[in-house]
Amino acid sequence: MIEELKLEDLYEAADVYLLGISFQIPPAYATLENIAEKLKKLKVFVYKEQGVIGLVSFSENKEINIDFICSLRFGEGIGGSLMRRVFRYAKQRKIKVIKADVSSIDERAQEFYHKIGFKKTSEKTLANGFKALTVSKKV
Repeated sequence: MIEELKLEDLYEAADVYLLGISFQIPPAYATLENIAEKLKKLKVFVYKEQGVIGLVSFSENKEINIDFICSLRFGEGIGGSLMRRVFRYAKQRKIKVIKADVSSIDERAQEFYHKIGFKKTSEKTLANGFKALTVSKKV
């Protein structure tokens, strides 16, 4: 079941987020408390099955910018379900573009976004020297 993040699920969602980013973010930033504070500032949908097992977080203005999407179980359609919920949310608010930055070395994420209709729109080098691809989709 997909629902908006509730305060009582905040730390469980932060834990899922932390597990998903643990290989990307320096340990000093990647604390449960820091992630929980970050999630409070974003729009978050969670996928729940006896607890939070996936989430998508994003900011919105004139477009939606995906912050992070992750699932504790790969290949079961959880990420796709979460993104379909984001697409509906965007359409309800008449937001026409959804964007995400994807690490150039994260082939699984690149494949995921490509599979659901995102196209590469630009590439940039991050402060840590890694390249990120910006992908977007019109909804």
